[in-house]
Amino acid sequence: MDRLETVLTSFISEVHQDIAEMRQWRMQSQKQWGEIAQKTGSFVEDIVAPNIPRLGQEVHFYLLRRSQKQFSIKSQSKLSPPCQTGSGRLNTNGNHN
Repeated sequence: MDRLETVLTSFISEVHQDIAEMRQWRMQSQKQWGEIAQKTGSFVEDIVAPNIPRLGQEVHFYLLRRSQKQFSIKSQSKLSPPCQTGSGRLNTNGNHN
């Protein structure tokens, strides 16, 4: 019985030691994740945030150009005569086939 008690006692102490190591590892991991989150926040504050107005202008002008192109395509299609049936190619005198 004494041998079983010593084996169980050593096993229990090893388990407690492993649990303590896991807790320490978890705390270190959480600390590292916190540091990474803080660095990411600093990056956003220092790099991204000052450029938001410029990015907004670029997006605005892109959308403006896009809408102007769509408007010009729509207005051109209203001004051009509808295609006639046939191949759609012009013959030598300029008429559609």
